[in-house]
Amino acid sequence: MTSQRALRVLAPGALSTVQDLGRRDVARFGVSPSGAADWYSASAANLLVGNPTGAALIETTLTGAEFELQCDAAIAVTGAVASLLIDGVPAARWQAQEVRDGAKIEIGAAERGARSYLAVDGGIEVPLVLGSASTDLGAGFGGYRGRALRTGDILSVVARSLDPPSAASTPLCYAPETIPDWDPSTIVRVLPGPHRASLSDAAWHELFARSYGVSSRSTRQGLQLEGEALALDRPTDVISAGAYAGCVQITSAGLPVMLLAEHQTTGGYATAACTIAADVPRAGQLRPGDRVRFTLVSRIDAVHALAALHRNLASASPDPPAQLGAGFYEGL
Repeated sequence: MTSQRALRVLAPGALSTVQDLGRRDVARFGVSPSGAADWYSASAANLLVGNPTGAALIETTLTGAEFELQCDAAIAVTGAVASLLIDGVPAARWQAQEVRDGAKIEIGAAERGARSYLAVDGGIEVPLVLGSASTDLGAGFGGYRGRALRTGDILSVVARSLDPPSAASTPLCYAPETIPDWDPSTIVRVLPGPHRASLSDAAWHELFARSYGVSSRSTRQGLQLEGEALALDRPTDVISAGAYAGCVQITSAGLPVMLLAEHQTTGGYATAACTIAADVPRAGQLRPGDRVRFTLVSRIDAVHALAALHRNLASASPDPPAQLGAGFYEGL
C-alpha cells in the first residue's frame, strides 16, 4: 500500500534498523527469525500508538538517533534509558506523543540498556520478506533495503486509520512499575537446556556462582560473555542442533554465549541452559561492560514471569504516572 506519510533519517547513530517481532517457522530454510532484540519494549511502543504489537518500528543501538517526521503522527519511544527530545523539548518515554509534521525527534544515547524503540502510529511500511518486516543484517534482506539505516533515508509510514489514537488529550502511558530500568548488574533466569549433561555437576554449579561481563564483541546475534572459564571435564561440542533466542551455549573454552534475536539457526556448542522468555528482553538490553549472573528457576516460575510481562503490556492507560524511570527488574 502506498503512503504519503514518512519518516526521514537525520542521524542513524551506531546502528538503527527496521524491526518487528521477527520471522516464524523459517528455521527450516536456514533463516534467522531476527526481529526486535527486546520484544517487550518493542511491543509496548507499538501498543502506546495503537499498533499491533508486531508492527514494524525502528530499533536504535547505544548512541541514539535523530529523525524528522514528515506527517502528523502519534509516536512512542521505549526501551533503553535515554533522553527524548521533540523539537528540542524534553518528552516522556513510554508514553504516546502527538507530533506534528516537520518535527524533529531526537533519541539520546542509551544511559542504561542498549536499544530504544521508536513506533509511529500505523507502523513503518517496508516490503515483507518471509512474512516479516525485520532487517536481517547478516543475510542482507528485510527491513529497509536489507541494511542499517543511513542519513537521508526516507521511510514510508502506513496510512493513518480513520480513528487514530487521541494522544494529545489522553496519551497512553505505562506506570513506573511496568518500566524496566535495565540495571547494569543483571540476573538472568534460566531453565536447564537440552545439553545440561555436557557439564559436570561442579561446572553446572560454577555457572551460577560466577558473574560474567558482556564483551564488546557482542552483536544482535548473541552476547559474548567474559570471565573465569568453567572447569570442563568433557567436550562441549555437540552435533549441530536447533538454536533460539535465549540459548546459553558453553564454548569449548568454558565460557557462556547467549544468543539473541538474529541468532544462527543451528549451533555446535552445548546448550546447557535456556533463558526464560520473560528475560530475553533483558538479555537484549545488555551492553558491553554490563555484568550478568544466571539463576535457575522452575518452569512454573517461567510461566508466571511471562504472564506478568504480558499483564504489564496490557496495562497502558491514559492516567499519567507520577514519575517515569523506576524499573521492575532487580539487579544483583
